[in-house]
Amino acid sequence: MKKKLYLDKNFSILIYVLLFLCSFMFILCKNGKNPTAPANVESSDPGPYNTFEFEVNNFHVTIDGKGAISDGYLTGLPNKDLLLLFRGGLWLGASTVNGPQANIIWSGTGQYSNFSAIWPEEMKGVYHLNPTILSLNNVDLPDGLGFPVDSQGNIIHYGDAMCMSVLKAATVDEAILSRPITDMSVTQALYGYRRQDLANTIFLRYSIKVTDNSAISEMYSGFYMDTDLSENNNLNSTGYDPSRALSYTYSPRDTADTFVTGFVFLESPLENGLEIPASSHRIMRKNDYYDPDFGEVDFNTQQQILYALQGLSNTGLPMVDSTTGEESLYAFTGDPVLGTGWLDVEVDVRSMLNYGPFSVSTDEDKVITIVIIAESGENLAAALQALKNKVDIIRNEPNLWQF
Repeated sequence: MKKKLYLDKNFSILIYVLLFLCSFMFILCKNGKNPTAPANVESSDPGPYNTFEFEVNNFHVTIDGKGAISDGYLTGLPNKDLLLLFRGGLWLGASTVNGPQANIIWSGTGQYSNFSAIWPEEMKGVYHLNPTILSLNNVDLPDGLGFPVDSQGNIIHYGDAMCMSVLKAATVDEAILSRPITDMSVTQALYGYRRQDLANTIFLRYSIKVTDNSAISEMYSGFYMDTDLSENNNLNSTGYDPSRALSYTYSPRDTADTFVTGFVFLESPLENGLEIPASSHRIMRKNDYYDPDFGEVDFNTQQQILYALQGLSNTGLPMVDSTTGEESLYAFTGDPVLGTGWLDVEVDVRSMLNYGPFSVSTDEDKVITIVIIAESGENLAAALQALKNKVDIIRNEPNLWQF
């Protein structure tokens, strides 16, 4: 009898400890501080959060209230986690009556953004949604936030797990961020599927809108990634596959068991009912050791952002293919397996893939959908082919990304 009472007492203590820990974590999450519940855990709290650690299958990434995705890595690998994405996000730029304006997410000399989902007039942030959350009768999602809805007014859910936020212009003192496009909002959805063949894949969907009487006749969009694929950040290179409009990062020295990562635009903004093609794959440098006029040193004006989105240098000059001496809008189109054509050097890479120009009218949605993929192979050739094959597969499954 004493032994049974002793066990019951220990069991009760354990229950109290677990209840305390659960309550503590719930309070943290409700306050938007250090949320740790991954998206494949069926949480009943949609947020909002200042940041959320999003996880589907092997892909783990942090998304914040400034629209940035960061700390992206793959889990479940033998003996290590693989860091893929230090920081990335959407760039938008336009020439307006007020001069060049731009909203960007950037590494630069710090972590910068002049987007914000946390509005001064009312607290918003990042919402974590899954089918279980949306099926709850007491789910608290604010009206008029901008989430997409069906004909019955129900929120449309992308994938098996999703984080969603509505980004507007933020007031930032940093010179390059000080003149955002203010009459605009961007609904951002980060989502993924639990399918095993999509274990190393995440999707980003953006819906761009302008406010009443503020149409933009010429906007440019780009997706920026600061990728850290190898343990030594300075031993990576960027490539571009023109046939797929695929920007990818690889480690030239990898000869076995290598990983590559890349992204494509599955949907680009429509202009006159047609999707516009990729307009440039721009050289992006952290420092001025190589291609100094494409570096982040002295990159500090909205006009330079527009130049970057147009595939031009910081001073508005075109890129030049180092193997032909000819001007080009698409950098690093060579074949890294054969070692032919225009190839990147080994650096701490940045990637920039752009689309534009396009117009945005009042009450019009301009949709951009991007997929980020990581693949591996027994060597660089096999890994790159696996990446290209996965792009082809996903493009041929529009039910994954057309909504």
